[in-house]
Amino acid sequence: MFSMIAYALAALAVAIVVTLLALLLTPMRRKDEARPGMTFGLSLFLLGAAPFVFCEVQTAVWGKALESVAEEGYYEAGLGGEPAYHKVVLFQGNEATLLVVGREPSDWGGEDRPSAWVYAKKDGNDWVLDHSKAITSDRQNRDGIRFPPYW
Repeated sequence: MFSMIAYALAALAVAIVVTLLALLLTPMRRKDEARPGMTFGLSLFLLGAAPFVFCEVQTAVWGKALESVAEEGYYEAGLGGEPAYHKVVLFQGNEATLLVVGREPSDWGGEDRPSAWVYAKKDGNDWVLDHSKAITSDRQNRDGIRFPPYW
């Protein structure tokens, strides 16, 4: 939740800067045509959506090939419950970084959404787990930041 709020505030600040720069660089004769509200809204939308679109495209392309590595890394990180989904956050040739989010029943009766970073390497034609690290987990008392902020 904290990462979502932090990202939203950062996107808002950058959108304001982009809008101000667009207004400052607009020639005086075109000031009536400048639409700061439209510029602000468009840049806020693009800044907010860009990391998610990037992740979704990479997951659509590489997600199936990395599914078994994501599940293996989730359990190696010591997280309980079942993996709910994974996202390919970064793909670079023979290496990939995945965000794996799971579902685990909490002691108080609700549901915890533990998550882990899973790092994979390509070994020949197969993907193998390099290492993994828990990000958030109530049971392990971990509270890290994940970006993009999926939950």
